[in-house]
Amino acid sequence: MFNHGVLPTEIWLEIIGWATYNPNIGDREIPFSLIPDNTSDSNLQVRAQVAAVCRAWNTWVTHNLYRDVKVDRNLIMLCETLDRPRGFDCLKYGQMVHRMVLPYNSTTTTSPSSLPSAEILKLCPCLHTLHRPLYGPAGTLRFEYEAQSVSLPSLRRLEWWHNMEAERSGGINSLADMLCSAPFLQYLFIGGVVGTTHMGTHRTSITMNQLETLRLHIRSGVLLRHIVSRWKLPSLKRVILDSLPAREGTHILWDEFGAQLEAVELGRHLQFLVTDSLTTCLRSCPHLQQLNYYLFFSFPPQEFIRHASLSTVNIHAHVNPMLLGNGNAWHMVEQHFEFLCSSGLSSLRHINLYGDWRAIIYHPQFAKISQKLSDCSKIVQR
Repeated sequence: MFNHGVLPTEIWLEIIGWATYNPNIGDREIPFSLIPDNTSDSNLQVRAQVAAVCRAWNTWVTHNLYRDVKVDRNLIMLCETLDRPRGFDCLKYGQMVHRMVLPYNSTTTTSPSSLPSAEILKLCPCLHTLHRPLYGPAGTLRFEYEAQSVSLPSLRRLEWWHNMEAERSGGINSLADMLCSAPFLQYLFIGGVVGTTHMGTHRTSITMNQLETLRLHIRSGVLLRHIVSRWKLPSLKRVILDSLPAREGTHILWDEFGAQLEAVELGRHLQFLVTDSLTTCLRSCPHLQQLNYYLFFSFPPQEFIRHASLSTVNIHAHVNPMLLGNGNAWHMVEQHFEFLCSSGLSSLRHINLYGDWRAIIYHPQFAKISQKLSDCSKIVQR
């Protein structure tokens, strides 16, 4: 028996909390966070090992062990486990689930019978985050019948990698149906949509009254037009673009939502290097307070911009291999900081640097930039 009495219980809980931290769970929006993917929970094995130490530790860590669940092969066994009371407090394991990863191979519809994965969702009344990961080659899964719908009033975050074949089956496989089943959604990521897509055309509009953050990693102008013309997002204040939708660019997005946005992030994509997306964004979003972008993946503004509300700019120095050795990289650095020191950005005070800036800061020419930043009272933090 492990002797845990040397330290007070609250200290052990603090230690175990740090040791079993799950980076997949959290609401805080961090600039330049990674695109949602199917990366496994790095501390899952740690939590399982801690739970096996002794009965007390098992009690302490069980809640964390079931907070993040991936639906995989044995759906029936998972259903039975989630529907089982924990024992000492009558709380069912399904009530502990905060985040769920639901791959498309667990929601195939090869028969008209009910989906075990839909039943699993019903057993998790406190589900906060649902992640539908990107699945391999198209056409390898079968969706022959209609999928069930599940009401998810507790859902606040939806990370959705689009699957064309699954979308046609509706229910929990359809983005449009899921959005209507989660009325209190606050964060939505959509990825993997290329070209035309079926998006529940039978619905005239979708209203998400509490959605604050929309993150897009798509190449579909059709979907972008669908969002702009059919979605009502009165609370939207943050947009993250990991890539630039084809042809339409960002113009129609800013035209519809620009006046209400407070934060915009442009991703690490070469498309932002061939068009002046920063100027378009600032001119179309008059109430913007925060702007995040990648220094070497964003075309420097070429015009004088007057913007009264922008107060914070976060810049990431991720290396762009296409600029190495051609002499353009330092010229881009100078152009970007000339823009940031402009008198037109009257409220800009904070410039936060992300990534590795050593090669830039220790460059002989950076002293001039640093002096100019100081002269115009910009606070630079790393």
